Amino acid sequence: MKPSPPVRELSFIRVREAERLQDLTPQQWKSGIAAWLGWLFDGLDMHLYTLVAAPFVMQLLQADGPADPLVKQYSSWIQASFLIGWALGGGFFGRVGDLLGRSRALSLTIVTYALFTGFASFAQTWWHLLIFRFLSALGIGGEWAVGSALLSESWPKRWGPWIAAVLQTGVNIGVLLACVTTYLMADQNPRWVFLVGILPAFLVFWIRRAVPEPEEWHRAKSEAGRHQPPVSTIFRGEVLSISIKTILVCSFTLTAWWAFQFWNQQHLRNLPELASWTVQQREQLVSKSFFIVIASAIVGNFFAGWLASLFGYRRAIGLMCLGFRCVQPSVTEAQLARGIKTLAYERIKKRLETEAPVQLFGHEFCAEIVEVGGGVSKFKAGDRVAARAKLPCGSLTWSPREAKTFWLCRFFVIASNQAFVKDQAVLCWTD
Repeated sequence: MKPSPPVRELSFIRVREAERLQDLTPQQWKSGIAAWLGWLFDGLDMHLYTLVAAPFVMQLLQADGPADPLVKQYSSWIQASFLIGWALGGGFFGRVGDLLGRSRALSLTIVTYALFTGFASFAQTWWHLLIFRFLSALGIGGEWAVGSALLSESWPKRWGPWIAAVLQTGVNIGVLLACVTTYLMADQNPRWVFLVGILPAFLVFWIRRAVPEPEEWHRAKSEAGRHQPPVSTIFRGEVLSISIKTILVCSFTLTAWWAFQFWNQQHLRNLPELASWTVQQREQLVSKSFFIVIASAIVGNFFAGWLASLFGYRRAIGLMCLGFRCVQPSVTEAQLARGIKTLAYERIKKRLETEAPVQLFGHEFCAEIVEVGGGVSKFKAGDRVAARAKLPCGSLTWSPREAKTFWLCRFFVIASNQAFVKDQAVLCWTD
């Protein structure tokens, strides 16, 4: 009879409920640092493209300038592919983390996004860049999932809101590093900034050597044995509604977040005041403005954590979404106020020229009045006006056909006794 093989003692993080940072074990510190650095380099590699999207895609398309419609079209397709990869990567590497371990999966995600971010430097066409960004996003999305799991299974549960704030701050600092990179390389070919994205790959050597797997993962793995629960488990039974609601909340909030993060830089480049600036001056301004936005977001991370600790996650998310909705300026509004044409400008202009008077649905308009209805007394042709549809007046129904004066209610334009707005839309006003 052969002797039994020696039992290999597993290295794992033994969780204890620490009361303060000084109570954390060295293993817990290592897991926290690994997850935080992973998120930091996520932020770096995510936003290198955001900051140079227009000039790089312009170069690949050999377009005349960053305002070229094809530049906007293809740069947005590339960003869309990135977001799809980000979502798929979270699911794929999340599963890998369940099967192989958090530390191992974390290493794979970092290698993936670091290498493919670097490969973007060698893109020769827009679709090359699209593929590289999609593949790097698999790793970035995966790192968000695996890094979060590693830290949540290693550190005290009741620190959840503050752990989330610290992790997100890691992302923000990574974005700040991206801003510094593009600022310092503003006079260089935009493709070379992606080579900086290779640096996170060196972090993997330390993670594989120093960061053990969480005790919680070992325990769950042992209990499951050979019968690992399938991914479909989170879409069955009592957790089904929780999964769907969580996905919807994350989808809506991240859509708004990414819409601002990506398009804000593109609009800034196309401001009329910047037309005479050199490329280097324009790119440095974009980097500085984004730096200010992200630095402010770090304060928001801990404010949100404080709200969550007081009111719980659901109420905190609701309050932060409400705040974003109230204070987020309309890019459309800002563009039109400064005389910049929007994507629908020509189509709306044609409708007004060929079909006016016509009722158009929309919101947040700014233009010049060329005609007013009989019931309007406080406005006249030639006035520059703006209408924000963020708050309804509350005094009109949805079909106030008998009213003599009118107001823009919610997101709908009431079309009777209209004030026609040149080149933009129909607005209705009240005294």
